[in-house]
Amino acid sequence: MKAIKIFLRQFSDITVILLLALAVGGGIIRAFEGSEDVADSFIILLILLLNGIFGAVQEYRAEMILGDSVNDRPTPLQKRLSHTGVRLCFLCVALCACIFLFGLIRGENTKDMLVTSVSLAVAAIPEGLPVIVTIMLSKGICSLKAEGVQIRRLSSAEGLGQVEVLFMRLERLENKELIRGAGIRLIDIKEKRAFVKFKRKNCIIGVIGEGEEDIPLMRYADIAGTFKENKELYKYAHIIFENEKSIGTSIKTGRKIFDNLKKSIHFLVSCNIGELITIFAAMVFGSPLPLLGSHLLMVNLVTDCLPVVAMALEPCSKSIMKRQPKPNIIFTSGFMSLLLFEGIVIGGVSLAAFAFGCIYAGIKTGRTMAFCTLCMSQLFHGFNMREGRLFENVFLNLSFLAGVVIVFGVVQMPVSLLFGFASLSGGLWFDAVLLSLLPFMLFGIIKGFKI
Repeated sequence: MKAIKIFLRQFSDITVILLLALAVGGGIIRAFEGSEDVADSFIILLILLLNGIFGAVQEYRAEMILGDSVNDRPTPLQKRLSHTGVRLCFLCVALCACIFLFGLIRGENTKDMLVTSVSLAVAAIPEGLPVIVTIMLSKGICSLKAEGVQIRRLSSAEGLGQVEVLFMRLERLENKELIRGAGIRLIDIKEKRAFVKFKRKNCIIGVIGEGEEDIPLMRYADIAGTFKENKELYKYAHIIFENEKSIGTSIKTGRKIFDNLKKSIHFLVSCNIGELITIFAAMVFGSPLPLLGSHLLMVNLVTDCLPVVAMALEPCSKSIMKRQPKPNIIFTSGFMSLLLFEGIVIGGVSLAAFAFGCIYAGIKTGRTMAFCTLCMSQLFHGFNMREGRLFENVFLNLSFLAGVVIVFGVVQMPVSLLFGFASLSGGLWFDAVLLSLLPFMLFGIIKGFKI
């Protein structure tokens, strides 16, 4: 019953509900009219079903891993993501509405434009960001449990990676570098005035208490912890440590979670902007639609699922314990400008592929080229999120290969007839791959490409 509820929750978004209604309604009308063109409705329903199944599996696994960890309120990052997500949603909806109006002005079919606009909204709106946070935090909690660390609140797994000041009994800590190498300034829990000073500065504070006299600080700390033997403090603690060594391990894991969350957000939002740019720019320049509704949903299925899960398993940077924590690094204007730039480049190469295909063999080939280039450019872009060497993350490699196989199969196998794709020659595949590599190479050069 729980699994069914989680599955149904995947279809609670208003844009998904609207697209389902359009697909079902359009298919019924065409069937009554005796039209053979019902494949598009069938494909949309199938892709939405697959997306729902994949999302439900991930959420179910996350909830099972969480176990007895309490998630009675949104984590700080989930709150910020929800706020940012709402603004991005409004922007996406506004652009999709403009695309719909542009299509009507140009005399496009109303139903086709509505389906394309809503499909673009479903593919581009990052409504799943808070869910991604939950999935990644649950994986982090699982790895911490293996180290003997019990996480009692979901927000604590995230907060570990953002702690700036840590209060504890320093005489207990034999090797301070286990923690200090995390760039945390480390203060004795007896320094009550220092706690007040850092609290006023809005620093993210961690407290590891060991007696009743530490309870007041534990209550007001962002992250409160204690050791396994202090059972009388369990109800005040978010984290229960096995020993002193597990403190440094926990902070390292928390920072890894935060870094990988940033990579996933970076990847998803920049790719979604690329999809919006592809359609919006084509409408502005008076071009035919480079992608239809079913194509956009297929792009979403190929690029938004497996790569994001693989990024949760990305190895951490070697310098992760040496740098200062930056809790608001995800929401800077510079970071958002980078996402916009990357989206424009991804959209640009997709439009170039569409134009080349149209000139070479007509609009059917143009749309096929645009689909392949948009999918593969995003799959290649996933490698720009890595910390280590190019093929170090085995799961990212597998997600890339799976995505490429799906793209090739959708275009070259008989199922391509349902999508209205044209079979591509070896030369056109080479051109699509070459165009897809351009954003990867450009972003890699800007970042400082490393093999």
